Amino acid sequence: MGKRFTWIIVLVLLANQLALKAEEPPILTNLRGKYLTARSGIETEFTAKRNTLKSGYLSALTKYEGELQRSGNLDGLISVKKDREAFEKSGEAGSGGTEKQQSLRKIYLDALAPINRDETQKLNDLKVSYSKALESMVSDLTKSNIIEAALLAKAELKKIQGEIESDPPVETLTTSAPTEIPGHLKFRPIPLIDPPITDKDLWESGDNWPQNVTVPKGDHRFSNKIETKEKSSQIKFLPGTTLKGKGESSRIIFGNGTTTVGTEIQFSDFKFNGNLNTEFFFTDCTFQNVDIGKGGGWFGGKFMSRWQLRDCKFHNHFEEKWESHLTGVQIINSTFERVDFPSIIYHEDHEPSDWANEEWAVFYQCQFRKCEIPISVLSIMQDCSFDNCRFFMDEPEISFAKKVERTIHERDSVWKVKTLPENFVVNKLPLQ
Repeated sequence: MGKRFTWIIVLVLLANQLALKAEEPPILTNLRGKYLTARSGIETEFTAKRNTLKSGYLSALTKYEGELQRSGNLDGLISVKKDREAFEKSGEAGSGGTEKQQSLRKIYLDALAPINRDETQKLNDLKVSYSKALESMVSDLTKSNIIEAALLAKAELKKIQGEIESDPPVETLTTSAPTEIPGHLKFRPIPLIDPPITDKDLWESGDNWPQNVTVPKGDHRFSNKIETKEKSSQIKFLPGTTLKGKGESSRIIFGNGTTTVGTEIQFSDFKFNGNLNTEFFFTDCTFQNVDIGKGGGWFGGKFMSRWQLRDCKFHNHFEEKWESHLTGVQIINSTFERVDFPSIIYHEDHEPSDWANEEWAVFYQCQFRKCEIPISVLSIMQDCSFDNCRFFMDEPEISFAKKVERTIHERDSVWKVKTLPENFVVNKLPLQ
């Protein structure tokens, strides 16, 4: 009896000892606690942003209901009221309705998309940082021969890595972009739009363009001026599409508030413009003899027509006349060959050093070959390379109130600049 009791005690003590060996180490508990706190902070931050946006949307709908009631528009009032009540219950925006109702919905959804994207990205970045810390912990515990604890840390690492892999990759939300983008650069995410394909002939006049349309894939030619009339439109070009102008009159102007998206498109031989509050997002496209920028007769604010170009190629042309308040650019990892850039004409409210750090005034990691580049344009080029280019001073010469510093990689370039403007610093590195 005594021996049997002794063995029971030994087994219990052994089990307790094994359990203690497998107990989670405090270092892992503390690290997980920091991760969960940070994750909760991110989720709280973006939930608050969504709630603020939802409140604003509901207020706009309620105000619009009052307008419809005062005007005696019963059908419109019922439609908006139904939309608002459904949104209050589900948090999901509806569809259809009056023109203003659809416009309010679009404003809400356009504002919601970057909030959701930024939350996903921040959470994913946090998980990546957490996984790296866990990898280091596993290594350190293994070196210290604390194997059971190392196995627990590895199990946590595997779990987090699985969550990272299951998160939507950035490319599905914003398409491709160069890696290691500095934190001070903020590139607008590419909108996810999918308007219906049309069977109309779009190339006779802008009157033929529906408000929301996907241009059919094909080899499209036009010789006239096309100016779309619809406002707040969504236009999408399918990969493999070719769009070519025929003659000096070939020009496209998309209407106020239009959002345009396209991938793997070949544009050539026309002027391509956007009216007030237009945004263009093109990836892996070719522009041959195409001038882009602001067009049309509506004006207001700054960066009235905004162009984001990723992995694109420009030959011979870029913009005919560049005024700082009219055209905004975010150009990423793109190439330019034989392009003569015009000097930037600064609006009276734009000081060059401030403008050079605007969100919509940046070339990042682009390549230039045999181009003519004024100092005003060089000031918004970050980490770019230049082969056989010519740099020249603007006329009149520009000045910078605050320091602007750029690092470039160059080879066989000519500097027609006696002295750089004060506060403008260029660090020149050889192009390999």
